[in-house]
Amino acid sequence: MISEYKKEKKMNNIRCIKLITGEEVIADISFNKTDKIYSLRNPFQIIIVPGRSSNDTQFGVIPFPLMIKDKNEVLKISLDHVIYEYEPADDFVSHYYTSTSGIVTPKTSLLM
Repeated sequence: MISEYKKEKKMNNIRCIKLITGEEVIADISFNKTDKIYSLRNPFQIIIVPGRSSNDTQFGVIPFPLMIKDKNEVLKISLDHVIYEYEPADDFVSHYYTSTSGIVTPKTSLLM
């Protein structure tokens, strides 16, 4: 399901980065090795949301940066401002697709 959506929307490099300021951001990310610049399309900051009990921690996403005027703007971030980059878990990717497209992807455990 996710790979079909990636092909359809040309979002094929969903990655997460941790910035030196502490924010973790999920986006369609490309990296220019020559300029050492990350380009982020549709970036969202990953936030921790407390659950009902102390053991119940959830996550959410908010637009990044929060007050950006043009939601379609491609953000440029220097490699010097990135601590690390990683491939997000499938749950994060599904949540990201839902947040950026309005398409709700079913949990795999619900599929027969």
